[in-house]
Amino acid sequence: MLLLLALILAPPDILLADFEGPTYGDWQIEGAAFGTGPAQGALPNQMAVSGFHGRGLVNTYLGGDASRGSLTSPEFSINRRWMTFLIGGGYDPENLAIQ
Repeated sequence: MLLLLALILAPPDILLADFEGPTYGDWQIEGAAFGTGPAQGALPNQMAVSGFHGRGLVNTYLGGDASRGSLTSPEFSINRRWMTFLIGGGYDPENLAIQ
C-alpha cells in the first residue's frame, strides 16, 4: 500500500529531449555521425534497431561504423536525485559514452 501511495504522489517525469521532431533543436552537432536530425529507426546497411520509444532516436550509424561526432545538449538543471537515460549501441567501452 505504501509503494502504491508513493507512486501516486510522485511528481511527473521531466522530459529533457525526446528526439521526435525533424531536427535536434538546440542540441549542438559536431561531425557527421548524427546527420541533421533524429533517425526513424535503422539506417542503410545497419542491423535492426529496437527498444527505442516513439518515432525518433539519435543514431550515429550515418555513413557506417567509421562515422564520428558529438551531440551536446543545451544546459539544463538537475532537479531530482536521479536521471534516467535510454541508451543503446555497439560494444566499444573505451569510446562509447554519455558524459
